[in-house]
Amino acid sequence: MSLVCEEVNQSDCCVKAVVSYNAGRYLCDFTYYTSLSQNCDCAAFIHVPPLGKPYAGNQLAQGLKIAILSMLKQVKGQGALNVLKQVQGQGS
Repeated sequence: MSLVCEEVNQSDCCVKAVVSYNAGRYLCDFTYYTSLSQNCDCAAFIHVPPLGKPYAGNQLAQGLKIAILSMLKQVKGQGALNVLKQVQGQGS
């Protein structure tokens, strides 16, 4: 996730990203560890602050887009196509 944070922070979006080793409590923790139990090779968790505190929705969207594209670049050589197919299959 360090590379993802670097890419977000070096972009022209004004969102600041940091690595955390704590998924939080309750729903965040449950969601993260459930995703790890499904497939720990392609699980990630991104905390997003409430809208307007401190970022607007369009700023958060830009930061998330950069983060997701960065993660996809990292798995590209590790079966990104399979990951995308898996995600698309779960969305239907």
